[in-house]
Amino acid sequence: MFTRIILNQNNSLQIKITMKTILVPTDFSDCAINALKFAASIAKKTGASINLLHVLEVPELGPQGSKAHTSEDVPYMLNLLKLIKTRMKKMVALPFLKSIKTLHNVEVGNVNDQILAAAKKHKADIIIMGTHGASGFQEVFIGSNAEKIARNSLIPVISVKEEVKESKIDKIIYATDFSEETELIFPEVEKIASLLGSKIEIVKVITMLSFETSSKTLADIKRFKEKFKNGNYTITTYYEWNKQAGIRNFADSVNADMIALGVHGRRGLSDFFNRNIAENLVNHSMLPVLTVNKNRDSFEKNY
Repeated sequence: MFTRIILNQNNSLQIKITMKTILVPTDFSDCAINALKFAASIAKKTGASINLLHVLEVPELGPQGSKAHTSEDVPYMLNLLKLIKTRMKKMVALPFLKSIKTLHNVEVGNVNDQILAAAKKHKADIIIMGTHGASGFQEVFIGSNAEKIARNSLIPVISVKEEVKESKIDKIIYATDFSEETELIFPEVEKIASLLGSKIEIVKVITMLSFETSSKTLADIKRFKEKFKNGNYTITTYYEWNKQAGIRNFADSVNADMIALGVHGRRGLSDFFNRNIAENLVNHSMLPVLTVNKNRDSFEKNY
């Protein structure tokens, strides 16, 4: 995803955000199809192409200290790859991908590593992938690994569980504590919202364990508004027993279409959004979850 600055008819500056490539990992499950449908809807809006990826993770077949693979495994692997390529071609031919440039690739290796490597190799602007939730570990990678990708990817990730009705994202909830880390994430959330034509509703969830004075909360909000003066957003404070429930319940109360969270690299999330909160929302939310990883160094380079 990148920003172009152009002149309009009045010779004034106009910022246009574009998207070129969407990476969609797949395990051929229903959740993966839901993610692909959602990716297709974004591709139609932005003119982006879709790169469909399946990762074949080969297990070690032999006990420790013995030869893991034998010559008999080679024909099996070749047949398996042939089957996977056939399934990939069928997916590319699905009706909702008509008129969208769609490429497909099969990689062999560690699922997380191959997805992140493919994002870099194909210069993807965003990763859109399905998640089965806590009970969905039957498939190769879509499940708990969705959270790992969300946490380690240097580009935005959208995790999709349920099929998005009409694929409309009118309202995005951005959950934040107004810390420096989460403020660095906001410009990227704004970009996604601009591409999708969405309104942003910022929410700060306050619990018994994270109680703070009204003066502190108001000061943080004032600082945020001064930093992002021209943004199209509203800000709400919401009180709940825990942050996961607060985010979900607030999203329900305002009929949100997507939840956005900031992640902070291999160290996990900021203190406000610990890893358990991210895993819970990515794996259990019925809404698509947008996660953005921006550390201070990359932020200062790009903004």
